[in-house]
Amino acid sequence: MDSKYSHVIDLRSDTVTKPTDEMREAMKNAVVGDDVFGDDPTVKELEAKAAALLGKEAGLFVTSGNFKTINCLNFFLLPVFIICIQ
Repeated sequence: MDSKYSHVIDLRSDTVTKPTDEMREAMKNAVVGDDVFGDDPTVKELEAKAAALLGKEAGLFVTSGNFKTINCLNFFLLPVFIICIQ
C-alpha cells in the first residue's frame, strides 16, 4: 500500500488487512465469552458503543458480510412472506 495511505485500515475482508503485533496482543489478552448466549463482554461492549455512536437502542455484531446480508433479507422480506402465506 502506498505510504500516503498507510494510516488506512482496509476492512473489505479479514484476508486483506493483516493484524499488527498490537492487535495480536489485544486479541491474546481479551476477555472472552460465548456471544451466542450473550456472555462475551467484548462483544457486548462493541454493540453498546456502536448503538451509542449511531443513536440507536441496541447494536448487533455479526461475524461476516454474508451473515449481515441474511439478517437484512430476513428483516425486510420475512414479514412480507408471512403476510403472503397467511
